[in-house]
Amino acid sequence: MLKAGKMNEIADEMLKTQLQIIALQELRWKGVGQINKTKYTLCCSIEKTGQLGTGFMIQTPEHNKLC
Repeated sequence: MLKAGKMNEIADEMLKTQLQIIALQELRWKGVGQINKTKYTLCCSIEKTGQLGTGFMIQTPEHNKLC
């Protein structure tokens, strides 16, 4: 997900297919965190090297049920 707009592209597909939560692999950012958007939340954990990252993209109504 290094390319600009890739996160939004994945979120659009998630919303279009009405998935509530998706697992993501091979994230290339550094660190641990959460990105809150209007329609979804991305939670991720990535090693200091910027490789081997994993995360979940969750639709916002479902995120509110989990947290």
